[in-house]
Amino acid sequence: MRLPTTLSVILPVLIFTAAILGAILKGNAAYDAFKRLLDRLKLLRCRKLYGNHRDFALVYSELFLSYRIVPEELRRRPFVKPHITDTFSLHRMACVCEIRAASYITGSLTNLGRRVLNPESDVEWKGSATQSAILLGTTSNRWSMQLLDLAGWIRYDKIRRRFVSRRSGRCLHDLHSQSVDYGAIVRIFPRPDEKVMWTMCGGTREHGTSGCAWYLSHRLDELCQEIRQKNQPFVCIVIVKQENDTLAKAIFLAQTEADLESHAISDCPGTDDISSCPHDCKQRIDELYSATEKKAKAP
Repeated sequence: MRLPTTLSVILPVLIFTAAILGAILKGNAAYDAFKRLLDRLKLLRCRKLYGNHRDFALVYSELFLSYRIVPEELRRRPFVKPHITDTFSLHRMACVCEIRAASYITGSLTNLGRRVLNPESDVEWKGSATQSAILLGTTSNRWSMQLLDLAGWIRYDKIRRRFVSRRSGRCLHDLHSQSVDYGAIVRIFPRPDEKVMWTMCGGTREHGTSGCAWYLSHRLDELCQEIRQKNQPFVCIVIVKQENDTLAKAIFLAQTEADLESHAISDCPGTDDISSCPHDCKQRIDELYSATEKKAKAP
């Protein structure tokens, strides 16, 4: 990541100052003016990431129980808890990683002066042609899969369990392991007039998805430094270490197909043991995190 620009340093200070002044002047005639200034500064801070889009649908992947594996007498209440004899029914099911992701995204967008519409499942969401959206999950969310098709540069390989370049088929990250997950933040504009923006936070496993959402929510200044144009698609590959969302780091961000291809790597073996990888996966991961820690400690 490049060093913070002057604007990325000044804007948070201005936002904090405007918030303090607004609180002091609350109830006075000048309060509304400071409130408008604060809202405008918030929108300015993340304009490269969210542009002029103010309302966002939050689309999670709805899951269904396969009745082929559930006895008929248990189908009405097929869920149980350990050490409890009662059975339970659920109207809807969602992945726990997407619940975490939704909380990250909702808090961040609200703080940035955006509005999050009521969460909808990928089955019921009908606003795809008119609503900007944050899509949670990868293969479990049908809109995420459509986003990857529309993006044209990237796809998810279910056999190799990795995001790959659509053009060459080369992998964009190493294979996940017991201690490392990967994910992708992908932004597209499905309409030619760019009035609708979709952003996917999807992982190869649980923490890849929630880690992408955490990074999108808590590291937006870093993302904005890398984004050259606010109305341009991008792909950001994220690594999440030790099953901890707060340890999510960006490996790279690409805004063109050629840039994405330049980051592609050769295939790693089909194993969860990264220590046996001939492409030094473990070394690359350690270098990425050690470089980030040195940068954080630098004055």
